[in-house]
Amino acid sequence: MPSPSFFIIGAAKSGTTALYSWLQTHPDVFLPQIKEPNFFALSERQNFSVGNEMDVNYRSQFALTFDAYQALYAGAGSGQICGDASPSYLYFTDTAEKLKTFNPSAKIIALFRAPVDRIESQFRHNRRDGYEPCDTLQQALSREPSRIEAGWWWGFHYNQASRYADQWRAYQQVFPNTQLLALKYEDLSSDPERTWVRVLEFLDLPVVPAPDFEPRVNDTSRLRSVPASGRVERFIRHPSKLKSALRAAMPATVRRTLMSSIRSMNRSRIAPVAPTLKRDLLNSFEADIQDLSQLTGLDLESWLPPKN
Repeated sequence: MPSPSFFIIGAAKSGTTALYSWLQTHPDVFLPQIKEPNFFALSERQNFSVGNEMDVNYRSQFALTFDAYQALYAGAGSGQICGDASPSYLYFTDTAEKLKTFNPSAKIIALFRAPVDRIESQFRHNRRDGYEPCDTLQQALSREPSRIEAGWWWGFHYNQASRYADQWRAYQQVFPNTQLLALKYEDLSSDPERTWVRVLEFLDLPVVPAPDFEPRVNDTSRLRSVPASGRVERFIRHPSKLKSALRAAMPATVRRTLMSSIRSMNRSRIAPVAPTLKRDLLNSFEADIQDLSQLTGLDLESWLPPKN
């Protein structure tokens, strides 16, 4: 049975979906249609979310048994290498040992993004989808410790998930450096062709013509408004008995117009991150960024607080 020989492990909101999409175009690569199976991080965690804080459609796709995970790769062709792109594998550091046990020769790819930028992008993503109840990032960060204690989905661990050094160190402790590739989020946008070749060479794949690097996948940088009511947005996004009744009672064109009108009325301007908060966050990540730079050899000077 085909099984993964490489893993794109994170970080979340750092270009993993883009890289996954690029590699799907390579004829010698098989990636399942479900981008994030999450098997090795979540299959042994019974309580990884507590309520309405994560997308129910996304959660329904998790492969939480080995049989379900193996089934994702049944369609792999002869000679194709298989991969798994699950950002949870970086955050849950015990996953490194599990991947080593599963496939000692596995190749690991991580993408890292400037922590403050990643935090802001994750917050905007959660607000966009109607799952973040806080209006401002400051409010969400202040609630993060209590959310973690209560068992909220890790996508709301904004600060903690952005401290990459120990996350990457866990992989260096079990895999040789020849099986590890660390990339910067900026590399995907500033020099995608070179990044594409680096990834293919790392995976021992023939270099083929580069995929279409645009448009950016799952981008929130241009987001100007978010749902005013998360409950309304979730109603629009997900199946319900009421929507089933509307489907039976209304023509599709009328129903789509109605939902579009509801969504357009349910909008609110997204609050910008306060400059003082951004400054304080930058300072708080300085030591971790320097640690990660030493571990990976990446030049992360642009992530550091400006020098006075």
